[in-house]
Amino acid sequence: MKKYLEISSSVLSAKAILLAAIGVFALVAPPASNAADTNGMYMRGGGVGSVECPDFVKSMGVAKASGYGSLTYANEMMGYASFISGYQTAFNNQTPNTCDIFSGVSLNQMLVWVENYCKQNPLEKFGTGVGELAASVYKKRLQTCK
Repeated sequence: MKKYLEISSSVLSAKAILLAAIGVFALVAPPASNAADTNGMYMRGGGVGSVECPDFVKSMGVAKASGYGSLTYANEMMGYASFISGYQTAFNNQTPNTCDIFSGVSLNQMLVWVENYCKQNPLEKFGTGVGELAASVYKKRLQTCK
């Protein structure tokens, strides 16, 4: 019984230390913020965000030719759809008074919007097009989650 009590108290001590460490970290951790340089610019990471616009337009052409909802459409658009979803989540998390930047806009509508942007801006990247899409719908965003 004495050995059990010794083990229990050491486990409790370890838990107390862990909880204290978490509490200290929560106090000193920097808050989430919108980060960009003084001109409002920021680096958009790799993956499909760095795909050149003409390559995205080509992928959209292949996807559309095979039909919306087809396996080829899904395969062609999966990476782009994932990028948009990640962008949406980060934007919603980092932007004050924003529940959903793309509220009421379907994924297919977003892809077509970025496709049109890319056709007009062939020197840009897919990720830049998604950023421009967010800017274009910002005033219509869902500000409060229900």
